[in-house]
Parts: sequence; C-alpha cells; structure tokens
Amino acid sequence: MPDKINININSYGVLKYRTLIRGTVSKLFNLKSLNLYFAKSSTKRIRLNLKESIIFSSSLLTLIERGIHLYDACQFLTVHSADKKCLKISKLLLEKIGEGNNLSQGILACNIDIPPILSRYISIGDETSNLSSMLKLALSFLNKEAEFKKKIIASLIYPSIISVFGLGLIGFLLGVIFPKIIPIVLSLHVPLPLSTRLLIFISNFIQNYWYLIFLAIFLAYFSFKYIFKTAKGYNLVYKILLKIPLLSGFIKLNLGRNVSFALSNYIKAGSPISSALFEWEKNTKHFIKDEWKQVRLSVESGLLFSEALYTLSILPLDFRPLISIGEKAGSCEEGLSTVCVVYEKRIEETATRLSVIIEPLIIAILGIAVCGAALSIITPLYSMLSHVGKM
Repeated sequence: MPDKINININSYGVLKYRTLIRGTVSKLFNLKSLNLYFAKSSTKRIRLNLKESIIFSSSLLTLIERGIHLYDACQFLTVHSADKKCLKISKLLLEKIGEGNNLSQGILACNIDIPPILSRYISIGDETSNLSSMLKLALSFLNKEAEFKKKIIASLIYPSIISVFGLGLIGFLLGVIFPKIIPIVLSLHVPLPLSTRLLIFISNFIQNYWYLIFLAIFLAYFSFKYIFKTAKGYNLVYKILLKIPLLSGFIKLNLGRNVSFALSNYIKAGSPISSALFEWEKNTKHFIKDEWKQVRLSVESGLLFSEALYTLSILPLDFRPLISIGEKAGSCEEGLSTVCVVYEKRIEETATRLSVIIEPLIIAILGIAVCGAALSIITPLYSMLSHVGKM
C-alpha cells in the first residue's frame, strides 16, 4: 500500500512540475497555448511525396471502383500494401474512418501531409459523395506531374554526369597536378600574371582547406532546402527561375498545362468557372496567388475567363487566345482541354531542346576553365623562355 501511495504522489509531482514548466515557458516566450503546441508536436506529421501519393491514391481508387467500402479498402491496404508509407497511413486512417470520419477528415486528424491538389480533390469527393471520380482526376494530375519531373531529370542526367566529371578533373588538376608544377613556376623569379596568382591561391586553398568546400556544399544544400520550404523562400526562388531565359519558358508551359488541366477537371465535375478558379487559387502556393484571386473576382463580376486573364503575366502568351477560341465555340472546358494537350507536346519538345542546349554549354564552360588553368601555368614559362632568348 505505501508503494502505491508513493507512486501516486510521485506521478502527481511530475505532472505538477511539468505544468509549472509549461506555464513558465509560455509566459517567457509569449505562447498563448503551449499545451496545444505540445499536443500537436506529440503527433508526428507523415509526409507523402509525389510517388507515394500516386501509390496510395491509385491503390485506394482501384479498390473503391470495384465497389469496396472505404473502411474495407483501408483494411485491405493495411495487410496487402507493398509500400511502407501506404501501409502506415492505411492503419491510421482505418481507425479514424471506423470512428465515423470521411477520408478528408481522417487525413486531417492523422496529420498526413499530401499534395494540396490531392487533398482538395478528396474533400470535393467527400462533399459530393463521388470520391472515386475525384480520385481519378487527382491521380491523372499527379501522374502528369510525375511525368514532367521524369522529363526534367532525363534531360539533365547527361549534363550532370559531364559536370561531375569535369569538376572532378579540375579538382584533380588544382589539388594534385598543379601543386607539383607551381614550385617550378615560382623558382623562375619572373612577374606572375593575375591569372597565375589566382590559380596558385585556389590550388593552395584546395590542398589545405578541401574539407571547407565539402562543408560549404553541405550547408548550401540544406540551407536551400530549408529556405525553399518557406513561403518567402519559395517565392524568391520562383522569381529567380522565371528570369533565367532557358527555364522561364519551360516553367510557364508547365504552369499553363497544370492550370488548364485542373480547371477543365473541375468544370467536368460540375463546378462553374468561378468555383473552379477558387479551388485553383486555394491550391496555388507561390506569389501569383493574389493575381489568381483578381482573375476570379473579374470572372465573378461578369467578365469572360479569357478577358480576365489580361492581368496575369506568368502564363504563356498564347494561353489567352486559345481559351478565347474555346469560349467563342461555346465550351470553356474544351478550350482548356485543348490548351492542356498543346502544352504537353510543347513541354516534351522544350525538354529535348533544353538538353541539347545545356550539354554543349557545360562542355564549353569546362573547356574554358581547363584551358585557362593550363594557360596560367604556361604563360610564366613562355615569358621566361622569351627572356632567355633575348639574352
């Protein structure tokens, strides 16, 4: 009996001191609801990337289309899913759906982070009791995004290999070969040009502080990753990319394809163009969200969609005329579908062209760097030989 009393007293003391600490910290740091913060932090956020979201939504769609209830579908995935993340979230969703929640409520309650477009389509499917159709539309959108990323990666594989090989060669020359030649150059006692002095400095730095280079790369990578997750950082990176000639057209084409595909699907689901624009505006996370809001307000005031697009500068130049043709034909949805098909073909052509342009550009830059390093070594030797010849 005394042991039980001591245990209760000790547990009460722990709870008392924990409450005291939380209260003190909340006063010090001005946290209005620290208890809510501790409650949120206790549930880990599960984030699904694009590939995992496609696996989960396609598996769920296959089961629902066969007439299986949502609860039974989640129960089936908890046993037969091959993907670990899909297995984990299926177990969590099974519990929430068993309590009477729908899929969107279960995802929110389990703190599952999925792509915004998928989340919104699931919410619409729950509201309209048409989850399978909305999942199908969301899955087609996600597949297009995955194809776009594959094209980007495929077009950059060969240039990346050349870049790594070239930078490795330059690092080997500066860190291994040139340090053996530099003492000979310094022993000539002739005035060294700026390029040679710069080369000696870089070579000495690589030889003595090579670990700082890897540390800088490591810090730059994680800093960029952190900045890109914030709203301001995302907007800054997006604006910089839009100013690069080779990439700006590619980004605009992809945005135009995504906009036309999403809006046409919303309209197919029975939403008017103003509601479709509102849904797209909610899913937009970069700096043109306010511009899309202005487009939506213009449409709600009575303007045609093509007329409201005058205020938007980030889309390709022929986006508005193509939409206008569809509107004159009496179907905005057909105009949007046509834009999506046209831009998909252009994206493929642009990806191929981008790869063709980048490869020789990288080879030229690396060749100039190697030739410049070689000339920086040869120039003092040549000046010494010419001086000896005059004597």
